[in-house]
Amino acid sequence: MTDRPHTFTLRSSDNRRLAAALVADASVVGVELEDDRLNVRTSDFAAFALAAPRVAQTSDISLFEVLPADESLESVFSYLVKR
Repeated sequence: MTDRPHTFTLRSSDNRRLAAALVADASVVGVELEDDRLNVRTSDFAAFALAAPRVAQTSDISLFEVLPADESLESVFSYLVKR
């Protein structure tokens, strides 16, 4: 289900600069810095999956981890019930 909002958790060499760069991308609807992680909310799974590495590369930032944070069956069920 890539047509619903998603949240990704990222770790990089510079989360603050990555957040600033990603927030300019049209697929990103929000960013939140949390300890050593960056949580990114996106409206377009596929577009973000392409944008994140591109933005990191052009900003000279190393990505250490990019994980979907809400891919559990429970989160999908919750989304569908709210619709």
